[in-house]
Amino acid sequence: MKKDACMTEEERKKCRKVVEAFSGLEEENIIVVEAGKLGFLRILCYDPPYGIDDVILYSDSKKLFDDLWRDWLDEQLQKIAATNPLFMELDEEDMFDALPEETQKELLKKRIYFEKKGGIATKERKEDENNEVDLHRNMDVLKDRLYELLNESDEIELVDVETDPLKNIVCFTIKTIENKLFELQCKEIDIV
Repeated sequence: MKKDACMTEEERKKCRKVVEAFSGLEEENIIVVEAGKLGFLRILCYDPPYGIDDVILYSDSKKLFDDLWRDWLDEQLQKIAATNPLFMELDEEDMFDALPEETQKELLKKRIYFEKKGGIATKERKEDENNEVDLHRNMDVLKDRLYELLNESDEIELVDVETDPLKNIVCFTIKTIENKLFELQCKEIDIV
């Protein structure tokens, strides 16, 4: 008989704390429930007449935190887009980039708030609350410089550039003269 995987009691406590930090998301059609020894279920778009859109199982508090943070941020960006028709055409990452720096800073400060409330410790996070905005700005500079460098080559064609400010990742999709596609991801790391 195959032994079922189950989460540790320590990780269960961490997940409970994350769920408590994001408890207001239930209003946003996102519900998180404990699923016994398996972990926690994140139920998306619960609509009583139609049912559940999607369910994801978590046994890792950091992954649960990251997805609930993304849900919260997406909801905030949708609220901003509802008041500004120019934002309606943008995806979440482009919309975030188009926001005034002060608004970006306020949204990213909220992540720090949720991390503290949810007991999520990150090695990368400095106590300086402006750190996230600085990292985002650094990634923009890196993105611009690499874009210029890659565009100078006659042997490759730059197909797409995407950024994920929440994970501090810049992703370039590159096409070679042999019509092969490559993905180049850049991420800031700590110096040891």
